[in-house]
Amino acid sequence: MKPSGLCDLELVHYQDPDGALRLSAASASTGFAADCNLSNQRDDLGLEAHCGAVLVPAVDELLRPLPGLGSVMTLYPEVRMMPGLTPADSFPPNKSSHQSGGPDRCFTVRAGVHMLRGLDDAQMLKGLATIRAYVTATLANRPVCHRLDSVCQIDGDINPGTPEAWNTDKFTAAGWNAYDVAHAHFAPEHLIGQVGDPLGVLLFALRWSLFTKAHPARTDFWHNQERAVGVALENDVMATELGLGAGDEEALRVMFAGVKPKRSLNDRVARIVTDFPKWLDAWSKDLDDRKLPIIAPKDWQGHGPQLQGHYTFQNAQLLFGMARALASNLLRPELAVALANVIVEHAEYVIHRAWVRGTGKLAWAFGSTTFSDLEAQDAIAAATAMGKPKAGNDPLAVLGAEGGACFVGTLPKLQDVEMTCAALYLAQEAVATVGQSLTTKCLDASARMRAVLPAIDTSAYNQSSKPFTRYLTVADAVLQRLAAVA
Repeated sequence: MKPSGLCDLELVHYQDPDGALRLSAASASTGFAADCNLSNQRDDLGLEAHCGAVLVPAVDELLRPLPGLGSVMTLYPEVRMMPGLTPADSFPPNKSSHQSGGPDRCFTVRAGVHMLRGLDDAQMLKGLATIRAYVTATLANRPVCHRLDSVCQIDGDINPGTPEAWNTDKFTAAGWNAYDVAHAHFAPEHLIGQVGDPLGVLLFALRWSLFTKAHPARTDFWHNQERAVGVALENDVMATELGLGAGDEEALRVMFAGVKPKRSLNDRVARIVTDFPKWLDAWSKDLDDRKLPIIAPKDWQGHGPQLQGHYTFQNAQLLFGMARALASNLLRPELAVALANVIVEHAEYVIHRAWVRGTGKLAWAFGSTTFSDLEAQDAIAAATAMGKPKAGNDPLAVLGAEGGACFVGTLPKLQDVEMTCAALYLAQEAVATVGQSLTTKCLDASARMRAVLPAIDTSAYNQSSKPFTRYLTVADAVLQRLAAVA
């Protein structure tokens, strides 16, 4: 079975001597070979249930970049100083995919700066090796391997009632779980897939197969949180760039339920355009301002209400995902214009509610260059008095106030501000392609954020508490393009 039309990766089911189902993956052109354990117990090779192993890595000299690499490059600026990498860059930092941070909330991958913008071959190969190690560790630890004809349900159950049954949210004996709809970030896999490594295509295809079957556009759970909407859009764009669904008819039908990612992307955007007025109406009536309309059970699988989280990083991911969808040139013309309208309106809503005192509870969850220390403390007191958030749930504090500027709360963290800055810049570039612009307030907000964040090509620029991420690169890549045409 051939999942991609852009590489020669072949996937084949077979049974081991004990009759357990397995999956082999191979690429004749690169020499790559992998084997996956589809059973529910550790196998003789030591692989945990639904995990896999690379048997033969692809030969670097044989890698052929895919056409979508140019799109990926637009997220990375030219830099003179490469970020310092640590062992944490090449191994998944969280056993639980529900732990937001690091690769679970990334726009770009820090090692990608090395791989795509390295100053010499050694730096570029170091970046590739780092991301490849991360993806290899994901294959070996997170349960992402499954029957290609898997039935995947919205509750996370895979192949229920069969010998290969498992759940995306349940932990393996090794202590890992697969992913949650709001944490389904597949950027590292996409990155090495774009430079021609079949390992990236394999992991992305297996994960997107589960995602697109359980959460097609006609369902609701994929837009239960702003970040979930953003990553769903990004994954459709990246799946298209990897050529998924264009390999052979069997793979399209069996792995991807007959839906190609470009169609999926357009269908999701159509849902967003239709539902966005409902979201705004619901937000305007809710003092909390942190959730989409309730579309899932109030107590989903014992986890309680699932729709909390209208924080800055959530909106940054939503804006970024919509901007990336618009910039992809994959949307029908009428949808592109409609999505641009949504982007402009939502960016204005977020920045207005977050920056202008008294307009919404985003004020205490985001911060502002217009708040004084006293005003910030007032916002915290008002939010706490209303029980939003509950005591001990989301600790709030003034992180700093200098020259009238302050940020409120342990949310956002530095990365959240970077993400918002990056999302606004990419959104402005995207809507400009259809003759639109973000409001002056949003443009001013993005410029103010960038002005107080570390400058490019300084040592501070490449420091991050999240070792696998560098959100600010997106903003600077856009700024470099603007400077080039000025």
